Amino acid sequence: RGRVALAVDDVDDVMTISPAELLRAPMDFGDGVLVGVARRDADLIGVLDPEALVAACRTDPALETA
Repeated sequence: RGRVALAVDDVDDVMTISPAELLRAPMDFGDGVLVGVARRDADLIGVLDPEALVAACRTDPALETA
């Protein structure tokens, strides 16, 4: 399957989220990338499915340079 790299500008924190804490995403783009959101204080944090993200990038090369 090969290796995949994801460029990240910044990481504020690493957290463990249980499935019970995961809230439904406010929007559904139909690609399965955004699994849901988690709340941390006043912030909403998007939770991504890494396999769906890679599949979306392979399907649409424009996403790789976004």
